[in-house]
Amino acid sequence: MSQNYVNVTIGGKNYRLSASDKGEDFVKQLAEYIDNKLSTIIEESGRNITRMDAFPIMFALNIAEDLFTEREKYNSGDAAAHENELKQEIESLNGKIEFYREQDNKNKVRWDDLIHQLQTSAAENKQLSEELNEIKEKYAKADETEKKYEQEIAEKAEALEAAAKKNNDKNQELNNLSVKLAEKNRILNELNTKSAERNQKLTAVNKERDELAIKLKESKNKNLELEKQLESMEAKMHLGSKGYTSLQKEKTELDRELSDIAAENARLKETCEALQKENAKLSEDYKALKSKGTSTGTKKK
Repeated sequence: MSQNYVNVTIGGKNYRLSASDKGEDFVKQLAEYIDNKLSTIIEESGRNITRMDAFPIMFALNIAEDLFTEREKYNSGDAAAHENELKQEIESLNGKIEFYREQDNKNKVRWDDLIHQLQTSAAENKQLSEELNEIKEKYAKADETEKKYEQEIAEKAEALEAAAKKNNDKNQELNNLSVKLAEKNRILNELNTKSAERNQKLTAVNKERDELAIKLKESKNKNLELEKQLESMEAKMHLGSKGYTSLQKEKTELDRELSDIAAENARLKETCEALQKENAKLSEDYKALKSKGTSTGTKKK
């Protein structure tokens, strides 16, 4: 036959008890009685009474008092049988009291362990609290340092942005100067080209002037020879008027040719002087542009 068990609650704790021959209800009634008795004692004396070594005896005396009170109620009838029944109940209750005493001792040990654990936990909590406060202080200092670094980074970023803007302005200025320099170089190249052309023209004019000077000299020499011939011809009047007229005509043509050569030489001289002035002006412009270009290159560096 399988053993039946009953789940009961005594003193706020659950217990699994085997059912007696009188059935589960009987065990539940006993458990309810013990629970009520325990609650009454705790209510009257306080919960600390359960930790007293004499508590099981006091609890048994209270139950025995109830039993004797019930015995007086059963004075009539089969007192011996009733007494035996009460003794059996008392023995059963004593067994239960012993069980509860053992449970109480176990609970006491467990309670001491819990107190020790609580004290240990309190010490650990205190240490952890101190460590937590240290960590909070370190975190506060780190947060302050981080804010300081963030401010420094912001200031450096602002300074870097200003420097970048200034650098962009300088680059723009350099670009503008480069454009101006390129324009100046273009003008300078044009002036160099014009100067070269003027020099070529001047060289040609000088060459033509030299050639004319040679022709002029030759014409003068020829005129001198003609004058000498004319003097010789005049001295020889006997040659006749016809020869004289021919020589006079030849002299007139030579004079006219000499005049044309002199006029051409004067024109070439004026042209040469004009070209020299223009060449001098181009040289001055070239030197000025070159000076500006050198100054711009120095600034750019």
